[in-house]
Amino acid sequence: MYEGHWGVDYAMDVGSDVIVVADGVVTFAGTVAGMDSVTVDHGGGLRTSYSYLEAIRVRRGERVHRGDVLGTSGTDHGIAALHFSARVGKSYMDPSFVFTCTGGRLRLSPLGP
Repeated sequence: MYEGHWGVDYAMDVGSDVIVVADGVVTFAGTVAGMDSVTVDHGGGLRTSYSYLEAIRVRRGERVHRGDVLGTSGTDHGIAALHFSARVGKSYMDPSFVFTCTGGRLRLSPLGP
């Protein structure tokens, strides 16, 4: 039903901790299209997914809290990255709306040379 690329890829060093953006329950922890992935249900119909993982450190049904480590980042097509997507119900949304700035710091990495 959903072909293509739904979400955002973030440049990350391979093996970096991938943390969950909000409290929730792990609804999927496994492989999709050859990539290790984790999906978390945050309630209210909101689900976030984390892909291109090198390792998964959570299990389906596990309760997680904002900042918990879900796994470590890996690669896609030889590029070190994390794929992050968000859905409300069955509809994908711009995942940047999931992030909030509540005293934390957001650091962006430049792309290219």
